[in-house]
Amino acid sequence: MIRRQGNMHGDGALGRLFGAWALAAFLVLAWAATAAAYFQDLGLGVRPAGMGEAFTAVADDSNAVLYNIAGLADLKMHEFNAMYSDLFSNLNAKLYSGETDFLGYHNLGLAVAMPPQFGNFALFWTLFNSRLYRENTFILGYGRNLGADLWRWLGAEESLGHIRLDAGLNLKFLNWEIPANEYTAANPAFNQGLSRTGVTADVGFLATLPDNVKVGMSLENFIPANVGLTIYETVPINFRLGTSYLYDWQGKLPVVDSLLGAVDFTQRYGISDIRIGVEGIFLKHLFALRVGTTADQFTTGASFFTPLNYANFDLRLDYAFGYPYNVEATWGSHRFSVVLRWDGIQGAEEDKPKTVMIRSEENMASKRERELAEERARERAQYLAMMERFRQDIRALQAELDEIMDSVHRGVIPAIQFTDGRAEVRPESFPTLNRVGEALARHSQIKVRLEGYTDGRGQELANLQLSQARMESVKSYLGKHFPVERQNLLPVGYGAARPVASNDTPAGRAANRRVEFTVLVPVGLDVAETASAGAPAESAAAEPVRPENTIRYEELARLQEKLQVYELEVNPQEVEDVFQQQHLENGHGPGTPAP
Repeated sequence: MIRRQGNMHGDGALGRLFGAWALAAFLVLAWAATAAAYFQDLGLGVRPAGMGEAFTAVADDSNAVLYNIAGLADLKMHEFNAMYSDLFSNLNAKLYSGETDFLGYHNLGLAVAMPPQFGNFALFWTLFNSRLYRENTFILGYGRNLGADLWRWLGAEESLGHIRLDAGLNLKFLNWEIPANEYTAANPAFNQGLSRTGVTADVGFLATLPDNVKVGMSLENFIPANVGLTIYETVPINFRLGTSYLYDWQGKLPVVDSLLGAVDFTQRYGISDIRIGVEGIFLKHLFALRVGTTADQFTTGASFFTPLNYANFDLRLDYAFGYPYNVEATWGSHRFSVVLRWDGIQGAEEDKPKTVMIRSEENMASKRERELAEERARERAQYLAMMERFRQDIRALQAELDEIMDSVHRGVIPAIQFTDGRAEVRPESFPTLNRVGEALARHSQIKVRLEGYTDGRGQELANLQLSQARMESVKSYLGKHFPVERQNLLPVGYGAARPVASNDTPAGRAANRRVEFTVLVPVGLDVAETASAGAPAESAAAEPVRPENTIRYEELARLQEKLQVYELEVNPQEVEDVFQQQHLENGHGPGTPAP
């Protein structure tokens, strides 16, 4: 926390070096009477700034690099983040030259989403600058989910498997510098240079608990980095501890999608601060509003999500305003950012058209035909291997889900139940949903239909809408608590259709109010026909997959289309004719072998 005073006077370690108001633009950083002025915590990231910088336990976008690097592990898309800030607008601090100074704070960053087993990476650059001083920070960040491996190693999968634990590490290169001028030339303190560089690191942890609760901790600059000019002076450790809670209203209210609340405790130089922030998402993720407070400023902000209608690309525009409680004659701080997110481009090289090269030095017809045959064989083997992998995974997942549902029917574990007449999942259903989520996470590439049913009471349309909303709630719960691919979860509400018992009795109605999970099979894949040798005989003789339980799998479809292209026959005679034409143009007679 930085205590700011309206008269903007201060002292500190750099104050002893500059010793005068000549570098007032830089000394604005040293408003804390007991603190060094290097690399102050002035609020990076527009979205966190709008929430009062209470972001340690939120950390769900690329801004996690700046507040809690552990949050980087949960990114599902690549993300580019650019921020421009005008700090303490209209402050109009005068330099010794008579010029008016300004304070800017900016960042550029790129977060790269990798497969879960590798973790995610980020590269960020932050800049604080005025006319007479600038600070550069280069950050290399890494975050990974450690929970699954850690719980397995501790033998605590049953008791702790529902908790996601992420960890991350930042390596930071710090540099500050001032320009040469008549004051620095006359001051012997600057004989040792006009800049300093140091290296430090941050470490962070983020636990995602049931019921959309998160707890985060970050320790910044825990490796001492000496950036003092004439004395040994390190960048102070910055400790953050926070918690957040997300209430998902999607499908329940026409305007509000979700509300997120967060509280942070921070400590720097032994000075503590409590930071509080709230964020609301509205109109089906069209825009967001934020408000927050710290010990020394009030903040607010907004975001606009551009409706580009691309499933693998989106653009977010952010704005944040902060008004300090203890700085006079300022219009506050204004921050703007652009955030781009997109999926990785995979297989681009393989999809490029392959060109048949005809050279006069050799007849390429037979060679190209062999190459195509080999390519077709490789692609077909890859396709068949993928199909077999899908068969095995489908069988395994269906067996796990059948076992869970059987446990529900036998009363070993509770059924998935909802609040009467509403879509909220009852807390007693969480253990069963957790078992389902663990099974889905082990087979995240498989598509599953979440089927919801009601009893026969009430109107048909109301029952359909209620069952659909309930399945959306189940999808939301699974997506937030387990590393599953949300696009592979297909919620469908059937209302009172397909009853399994009579609706005339309480027991029958209770049986009809149910949730079922159907594993969807790729079109053209017969799971039963290639049952493994060790499978029971009845498995091999199972009835074929029903058409309504099949679906197009994008990865298989792309490979299948490529196979169809390879099945096109190359006409060797046409290639031979081209070869002969080029052969004649080079001065050889018909049938003459090439030199």
